[in-house]
Amino acid sequence: MRIEPDIGGASVVVVGNFNPAIFTPHWLSTQGLITTAEADAANVVLIHPEVAQIEFANTIMNAHPNQFSLETTQAPWVSLVDLVGRIFGEMLPHTPIFQFGINRNVHFSVEKEAVRNQIGRILAPLDPWGEWGQEIASQDVPYRGGVSHLTIQQKWSDGAFKGSLNVTVEPSVKIAGNTGIYVRVNDHCELVDREEIDGTAKLLAFMRNRFDDSIRKSEQIVDQVMSLRERVS
Repeated sequence: MRIEPDIGGASVVVVGNFNPAIFTPHWLSTQGLITTAEADAANVVLIHPEVAQIEFANTIMNAHPNQFSLETTQAPWVSLVDLVGRIFGEMLPHTPIFQFGINRNVHFSVEKEAVRNQIGRILAPLDPWGEWGQEIASQDVPYRGGVSHLTIQQKWSDGAFKGSLNVTVEPSVKIAGNTGIYVRVNDHCELVDREEIDGTAKLLAFMRNRFDDSIRKSEQIVDQVMSLRERVS
């Protein structure tokens, strides 16, 4: 990426039917999914029939009855899909799963608030809004307006699967000085037929095969947003 992110991460989310209470550090360790040392060092935020949240050194695990996720700020990102594949492909293969999401998120600074505002105008021009757009353009701090949340979606299909690539751009609330931009890329996929035989296994295999290209495309999109920095002064 042409701008070094201040904050960045990735996550994998699967949607299906889960038993959150089973996901404990001890269970993960006894299944050989993590080491005993990792299990002992884990921070168990909550384990309950309706929700489980566990914090490991570089990974956060969340489980709900209809959703399971792993997120990290530490590359290599492929470790996420590897662990999801081992949990549900090897240890819990009969778990119904019918959707997944591969997510990449980045917060980066463009150093000046005025630069960020100009990038916002490129992404969401005010001219098409006519008189109201002129009103927005004429206002300054603390009443300056402009784009606060922009999402672009591309739909796709591939045999037994369909989905969408969803890109969100917002002002970053994690970078001080109103100079930060947040970009999140969500690659969403689902089974066309949820009743398909071996649907879980097919979905997990498709996710693993798609993962590297998905992350690569996500980072290309993030880099394209970063390139707008070069168009303004």
